Amino acid sequence: MNIVCYGKRVDLNAIAELIADVRADVDASLGVSTSTKLKRIRRFLQDPGVRAVAYLRAQLAATDNGHVVVASTIRRHNLSVHGLDAVEGVIVGKRLIIRHPVGIVLGAGSRIGDDVTILQGVTLGQKRVRLGDDWGCPNGVKLALLS
Repeated sequence: MNIVCYGKRVDLNAIAELIADVRADVDASLGVSTSTKLKRIRRFLQDPGVRAVAYLRAQLAATDNGHVVVASTIRRHNLSVHGLDAVEGVIVGKRLIIRHPVGIVLGAGSRIGDDVTILQGVTLGQKRVRLGDDWGCPNGVKLALLS
């Protein structure tokens, strides 16, 4: 089902998928598979890393649906509020955990697998940088492929 917003079609299924992904991210940051609604809300409000991941997912969903201006606005807000900069073209798996989003840069073409934890100051360069599933990226790591 689609609705029209500012002359562009918005896919409601994409919004439902975005909400499910954010819920899975919050549950992963809590460390439990089933958490109460109150715990999710508290974590979302208190943890800047969870909010940064939610903004990242919203940015990627807006880009995928052709809302480039909205995606750019979300990216700039995420950068100014949380310190996370994700360039268009990043692919993010399920249950991403970011503990401290300040100084994280995700370059275009970077792929992040499922169940990945990223700490502050991490830079993933452009072109084919991949983090596999069930992986932790410690503080200050810089990964880039030069071609």
